[in-house]
Amino acid sequence: MASQQLNIRISDAEHQHLENLASQTDGILTKQAVARLLIKHAIATGWSPLDRGGEMANNLEQPGQAQAACCVPELLHPPVSLSTRQEKQSKTTAFETATLPAELEAMRQTFVRFGKVKKGDRGEHGAKLAATGLKKIGEKYGWAVATEQLDLAINNRWAGISLSNYEKFLPKAAVKEPEHRHPASRVFTADKGFDDGPTTNPILKELL
Repeated sequence: MASQQLNIRISDAEHQHLENLASQTDGILTKQAVARLLIKHAIATGWSPLDRGGEMANNLEQPGQAQAACCVPELLHPPVSLSTRQEKQSKTTAFETATLPAELEAMRQTFVRFGKVKKGDRGEHGAKLAATGLKKIGEKYGWAVATEQLDLAINNRWAGISLSNYEKFLPKAAVKEPEHRHPASRVFTADKGFDDGPTTNPILKELL
């Protein structure tokens, strides 16, 4: 699009007003950018200096935040990019809308809190993995255990919750010691060979 340069002289009051508007954008917009936005606003709204007694012209001569907000509200509230808005929305709602087992639905707010403090993916994929992990733990070890894992995940800021990780850190079951039996308890039979079952020999029973 072709552009034209326009050199104009403005009053001290108008210049101060442009500076005030620019400062309200925290440095995002320059005075020149503010002036261009004012012109774009006039074009978009079909404003004319004769409309309503020249309201915009009067506002320009009377600096103030209220008038600026009336004329060009977007100056005070710069638009957020769609990608940023979607990213924030996914991080705040993914754990709120994830499918949880009915047994854990009462823990929904706790689940949402985990989504806010967890490491790694806090979006839809991360929420789905955590919900699936809790479901598998609950079905296999009980819902009280699943709830406990959720609390631990929040306190320790885990990256996720899964059945495999839970079982990985389970204490190993004690190995059952083999039963010590007297060698004479072994009975040899033609069909079974040495049978480690209880002996039927009355003499051996007395020895054992």
